[in-house]
Amino acid sequence: MKSHETVLYDTTNHTEHYDEARNFLFATRADEFDWKTDNDVPEKMIYDEMSFMQSLDYQYFQDKMNELIAQNTCIIMGTCGRWNGRVSCGRFIETFDEFVCFVEHLDEIKIVDKDGRLIISGYHHDGSDEYELKILTKKGFSFAEAHHFEHTKALHESIMTNNDYSALPHLANL
Repeated sequence: MKSHETVLYDTTNHTEHYDEARNFLFATRADEFDWKTDNDVPEKMIYDEMSFMQSLDYQYFQDKMNELIAQNTCIIMGTCGRWNGRVSCGRFIETFDEFVCFVEHLDEIKIVDKDGRLIISGYHHDGSDEYELKILTKKGFSFAEAHHFEHTKALHESIMTNNDYSALPHLANL
């Protein structure tokens, strides 16, 4: 079975975004500015277009996440690279702001729906992080509630690894 990956938001691939913005500007505005080749597109316009495209991607991702979170409690878990090695981390997510707080330390971030799995990866001054976000099923919510939504690795792992307790979000399909 072929794997399907949808990039929902990405601040990591600057060269690709630069080329995409330059090509778009040249294709849509070359006549207006009398550009002969895509190398004639001014860098400031390219960076402005990159910023605009990134803001649209972020808004799209935020809208999808808000739609998901409005209907579900989520859990995010993974590893964080620190100066003293990789550590496991996770938390329950009930608002988009809680998601942002969990990943805001990342200098660059890439969010991908890979066959329904929501994978968040990024890096910061101490290393790289990788997380997965899932939604709690009714059984998973009851299980977490019975454990008072404790912030423990054991509870998070129990939910993340049990298909009765958590499900893939399929965010790209919302």
